[in-house]
Amino acid sequence: MSYFPSDKHITSWAGLSPGNNESAGKKKRSKSLAGDKALKSIMCECAWCASMSKDTRLSMCYKRWVKRMGKKKATIALASLMLRICYQLIKERKTYIEYGSTYLDKLNNKREENMVRILKAKGYRIEKAPV
Repeated sequence: MSYFPSDKHITSWAGLSPGNNESAGKKKRSKSLAGDKALKSIMCECAWCASMSKDTRLSMCYKRWVKRMGKKKATIALASLMLRICYQLIKERKTYIEYGSTYLDKLNNKREENMVRILKAKGYRIEKAPV
């Protein structure tokens, strides 16, 4: 994997990295990037299959993204995520660990802890109310 210095380089080469067309604070639409058509189509097909699976980290990400960006863009984003995961697994010679449906719970817990930490740093006192 020394050909690609980072996971962002391989997603750009595959044409899966997002366009960043912004001028004067206005974000503009952009076409999907030209890249390796074979790899891009394979990754998009895999992303579509992964989005239909149940209780996986990838399907949870897809469901979260599809609400705000639509099915096609969410599929491209998921394909990009999967390619970055594959790159890291090959580079570091590790196995993939599936977090399942607990992925979002862990993510939300981290967000809550960060919010509490920020509020405490600003001088607020936080108490948990019994539910």
